[in-house]
Amino acid sequence: MRDLSGERSKVFVFPGFNDAHTHLGEAGQIKLNVDLAGVKSLDAMLAEVAKYDKSAPPGSWLTGGRWDHTLWPVKSLPTRQELDKVTEGHPAFLQRIDGHIAIANTAALKAAASMERP
Repeated sequence: MRDLSGERSKVFVFPGFNDAHTHLGEAGQIKLNVDLAGVKSLDAMLAEVAKYDKSAPPGSWLTGGRWDHTLWPVKSLPTRQELDKVTEGHPAFLQRIDGHIAIANTAALKAAASMERP
């Protein structure tokens, strides 16, 4: 053991900061919906969304996410128009892996715009 006190000590101990949290409920919801973890490109993301779209009941929302465009060869964010091409009128709202960005298609934006405000 080392004594870190004293005038001549040039050692500073700073407690570690660990942010090991998870949004467990949200993670579970994504696993039950459109899980885009590991998709390698925008085309792969859209193909995966299209699969969910074809099996979703009419009028149901497509939710989920976990896509990460920074890992794709072309690192551009997906657009509403690209998502519209594969969602056949289902409202869709998909979050990026960190939860700080999301993409909504036109049907989702229209649904949000028509909601009553408190």
